[in-house]
Amino acid sequence: MRILIAVPTFESIYPDTYSSIYELDKGGHEVAFAFVRGYDCATARNRIAQKAINGNYDYVFMVDNDVVLPRTVLLDMLDDPKAVCLGYYAHRNENNLYNGRVSVCRLKDSAGNLYFNYPLESEYTAEELGRMREDGTHKLWIHGGGMGCALIRTEVFQKLKYPWYDWVNYADDSRGMLSEDLYFCEQCKAAGIPVFTDTRAACGHMLRHIQWPVYVRGDSMYKVLVMFDDLQDMVPTPGGSQPWRYFPGDDYPRKGAEPSAERVAELSGKNNARGIALIEEVMKPPEEKAPEEAPKPKRRRTKTEK
Repeated sequence: MRILIAVPTFESIYPDTYSSIYELDKGGHEVAFAFVRGYDCATARNRIAQKAINGNYDYVFMVDNDVVLPRTVLLDMLDDPKAVCLGYYAHRNENNLYNGRVSVCRLKDSAGNLYFNYPLESEYTAEELGRMREDGTHKLWIHGGGMGCALIRTEVFQKLKYPWYDWVNYADDSRGMLSEDLYFCEQCKAAGIPVFTDTRAACGHMLRHIQWPVYVRGDSMYKVLVMFDDLQDMVPTPGGSQPWRYFPGDDYPRKGAEPSAERVAELSGKNNARGIALIEEVMKPPEEKAPEEAPKPKRRRTKTEK
């Protein structure tokens, strides 16, 4: 079987991603590698799909430049092969934080209705997919998902209209916007091609972490991640009082405030009204020590000094 492994990126590939592709168990299949950069993601994916068609490949395996593959993922996805099969990885929420949800969406809501959009609540959690994997369920029919790890039979592109990938802003507010990967999933569904995930295809995702140039006061060991109003820290105003508002990058607590240990735990975890971490602990950089002076060499006495 001939497989094209391709990375669409505007810039470059992270070393961990490249290493995971290099070390992939290819099971004796004929595999080629393509690196398509310098374009927006939709254009890059369209060019990759065209390469697969022109090269008469059986499958194209798209890998995002910040996704790290398990060694057996390709063979797992080729086991009971589907026309479109997606791996999954940690998904960032609107605050760029991982909350346990991953990049693939369930087909139906809790009432059994097919999803129309792709809301955050439609995303599976890593725990849900892990339990299915342990129970022996591997291929799972899904609504759609991200294309950071996607094995697609090349003939799928020959059945769909070009462009296969596109960013779409719908005039209807009920639909909003579709990114290029979800647009492809919608194209597949319209053509009667189901999209699957493989519960074994759990990939790593290099999430961005913002490091603030931290100045830590003696009474402050936390940094604010997202804006919030501290309802337990009321400050006087001409009209009465209002909660102190924290902004990203602020020290927590503010100077003069003394929150309880329970309050700090609540804000740094998920047991709060927002359901996400609002602050994170920071470590005070170690103080730089002045280099120790090297011991002065002992002066050797001359014969005349004896």
